[in-house]
Amino acid sequence: MRNLLRNAVIVVVVVVIAIWSIIPPEKNLRLGRDLAGGVSLVYAVDVGPNEDAGATLSAVIGVLKERVDPTGLLEIAMVAQGNDRIEISMPLPSDLVKRLRAEFEERLREVTGPRLTEQDVRALVELPEPRRSERADELAAGDVARRQLLARLAAAHDARTAARAAYATAQEKADAATANLERARAEPVPDPRFVELNELAFRQASTAADQAAFDAARAEDEFDRALAESRSIAVSETELRRALSLSDEAERLRDTQTGEVVELPSPRREALDRIRTQHPDAAARIDAVIAAWDRYQQERRTLDDPQDLVRLLRGAGVLNFRIAVRSSSAEVPGLRTAFRKDGPRGQRLDRHGWYKINKIANWYDNVQGLRRLRELGGADFFAEMDFVVEEWDGQYYMLLHDSPGLRLTEGDGEWRLTGASVSRDDYGRPAISFTLDQLGGRRMGE
Repeated sequence: MRNLLRNAVIVVVVVVIAIWSIIPPEKNLRLGRDLAGGVSLVYAVDVGPNEDAGATLSAVIGVLKERVDPTGLLEIAMVAQGNDRIEISMPLPSDLVKRLRAEFEERLREVTGPRLTEQDVRALVELPEPRRSERADELAAGDVARRQLLARLAAAHDARTAARAAYATAQEKADAATANLERARAEPVPDPRFVELNELAFRQASTAADQAAFDAARAEDEFDRALAESRSIAVSETELRRALSLSDEAERLRDTQTGEVVELPSPRREALDRIRTQHPDAAARIDAVIAAWDRYQQERRTLDDPQDLVRLLRGAGVLNFRIAVRSSSAEVPGLRTAFRKDGPRGQRLDRHGWYKINKIANWYDNVQGLRRLRELGGADFFAEMDFVVEEWDGQYYMLLHDSPGLRLTEGDGEWRLTGASVSRDDYGRPAISFTLDQLGGRRMGE
């Protein structure tokens, strides 16, 4: 009887410990894919007749993992099947993760709001009242600061329009006074008194025209300043999402002046601090977004949607070559202006394209290089290397050729890269040398 009681106590204690270890179950009890739900994708791999199938599949899996899950924190499995297939499996997110994601998205909507484009603003100020005020309320979306800026912008537009009209009228009067003076002087026997009166009228009209021109220029400047401010009044959702996803590891660079290794803030911290500085009134809401994101990421173990996996896999391992457009090219000023107005996706280019620089840190290797990038900005920093680069939403985009003879892409035939190695370019800078097969070499040389 005593042994039975002892065994019962042990069983109860073990059960209690087991239950305690899985509380809360939504966090500590991991369901298998068959219970929690999940998806599997099977991809075929083109293995050449003279290639080692096992080594090829292992290499492809390594590339895919680096693209899909570089940190190794997601529960995404990749397994070779046979000699030419790879099965990729991922579980679906739990209810807790879905709830945390929804909370993050809600905090994000509270701080970002709709982004104002220049087209929106220019269309707004051209509207007559009361439609203009109604449209301004719609664009402000309840944001008091945004509404005040739109009102200031509308007032600046009205002042600019009035100043332009005043200048046109003053210039007409000045032209008329000039013509009258010339006629008075051209008389066979000019009347000195009449000439003097016309000279006085000419000076007065010219002075009024000069003042009207000054007022018009000042009104133009005020409108341009308000227009520039309207582009950045709202926190950019794209920029904030990108900043949150950056690495939180501190950056270490060598100071070429002291020879010491300097630890710099992580890319994530720098990007978030920059956003806070640009939007001081929204700092508390930005912090709430960061906290919601961190809670969501702490519990996240998989991608939110199977389509996210498909999108990540679609571009994995695709190698393209495109020649950079030189900063001295005649078409560059116009392309820069269009980019700054509409961004990388806002223009349809036939012979060129703006391509994102995935890791800007690859373009500097010491503290001085980083400081120069920050001081000059992306456009001037890269112009020193004869490249065309612009910044949009905290990311850098380079202008590259995208026409036959100046590119080598998957659309140019089934060429292959046969080798690559670290080297130096003609200026002694780090570079990558590569070797192509016969087709690739011919296409590259065309």
